[in-house]
Amino acid sequence: MRNIDVGSWYAGVRDFYFALLILDELHSPVGVSLLGKYLKSKNDILLQLPHRPDGLPNLKGMGQLTWDALAEVLSSCFQTAKREDERYFAKQAADWLAKKGIAKTT
Repeated sequence: MRNIDVGSWYAGVRDFYFALLILDELHSPVGVSLLGKYLKSKNDILLQLPHRPDGLPNLKGMGQLTWDALAEVLSSCFQTAKREDERYFAKQAADWLAKKGIAKTT
């Protein structure tokens, strides 16, 4: 909830999209459950944020992302990016995730 509140506030008049980044549902059952609740009703969010009478108009979407999915995106970027520096940084990030055991190897 706090991340949605702060992210929306920081975005200001720009559109804000929130992603819950998790290892998997097994390791983050509360976060997944709350996100599901908030996806069903924006009013559930607003009830917990009485200091936000604006109604979070810039909150355009919410979703869930796993570290494995992020690693797949980085791997794809490593293989397809046109610029050498983009390929380099994508590979570095994917390798770091794999080294830490956060995501599958690339």
